[in-house]
Amino acid sequence: MIRHHGGRYDGCLSKRGFKNPCGRDGQILADYYPRIRVVVMSPAGPVSILAGELLPLAYDYNSEQH
Repeated sequence: MIRHHGGRYDGCLSKRGFKNPCGRDGQILADYYPRIRVVVMSPAGPVSILAGELLPLAYDYNSEQH
């Protein structure tokens, strides 16, 4: 069970816990779906962030399409 508390999550998705997206997957999510929310592990536990925040200094595909 997962309960949302202002960007923070209590509970777990499975017995294996959360896996943060790898760099390639994070870049794809940031390029094509920058406004979706992704649950990632932080030192304080699972948190929800925008896909565009996964790689803060990453190449920005959308800004290069002019």
